[in-house]
Amino acid sequence: MRRTFPEGLERSGGTPKFTQDTVPDALRASHALAAGRWGLLHVLSGMLVFVDEETGGESVITAPAEWVIPPERRHHVRIPEAVTFRIDFYRAPA
Repeated sequence: MRRTFPEGLERSGGTPKFTQDTVPDALRASHALAAGRWGLLHVLSGMLVFVDEETGGESVITAPAEWVIPPERRHHVRIPEAVTFRIDFYRAPA
């Protein structure tokens, strides 16, 4: 998986902070970002597992850490313990 953004992306929004108790079910289920939209996962405390469904790879992300999520790549997260995280979204300038 690509670990850096293409140059020139602009922040276009983000989620609130989630914990193991507030993470939406949609993030635990298979999903993908829209074409042209990138995500930056910020693990603020604890850890989570990022599952890349296209490769079957599982990455343990331990705070403090960031993880780049490319567009159109099916993935989900597993939350095996206490965690706090948020996601920022980026896209090419309009």
